[in-house]
Amino acid sequence: MKRYFFQKLFLFGFVLLGLSACSSTPTTEARYFSLTPIQTTEIIPAVATDLSLGIGPVEIPRMLNRPQIIYRKNNNEILLSEQNQWAGSLREEIQGILIERAMQVSGSQAIMHYPWARDLRPEFEARIRIDRLDGELGKEIILEAHWDLLTQKDKRLITSRKSRHQINLESNDFLSYVVAQQAALTKLADEIVAEVISFQSLDKH
Repeated sequence: MKRYFFQKLFLFGFVLLGLSACSSTPTTEARYFSLTPIQTTEIIPAVATDLSLGIGPVEIPRMLNRPQIIYRKNNNEILLSEQNQWAGSLREEIQGILIERAMQVSGSQAIMHYPWARDLRPEFEARIRIDRLDGELGKEIILEAHWDLLTQKDKRLITSRKSRHQINLESNDFLSYVVAQQAALTKLADEIVAEVISFQSLDKH
């Protein structure tokens, strides 16, 4: 009987020791990232200052619509990182960086996010669907998007485009990965603004 009691006591102590070791093991805290447009003082042309553009709606694939940052192991295998996450909604982050960048390069303050107020509508509207915004760590980010540019007043389609931008990563870490995503989205915003300005220029002649 005593032998059985000491065996149970020893087992209980062993379990407590194991729990103590687990609780003392350091855990890696999650890092949170946000998208910020690349800063520039360059404005595309002077005529852009009166540009009135609405960005949205912006659609993203369900695969991207999660807190964890996703990346690729290869062309077919997708991984997600619990230790590296978005600080907010990725869809809102993407819309935000496109708006901020459009304001930077156009010099206009009349860049609006969807949905906009009924009494304050933009002259042009860019509807954007992000099809891909990922890549392999240490290699590259690929952005693939489809976007339509319309006049807001009569919903006339000005152009419908597919964009693809590839940005090489500077290092094998998630900060470099996010910075490359920023650069790709910046290029997309520049492309949209340039198209609006080109249409305005043609429309005035």
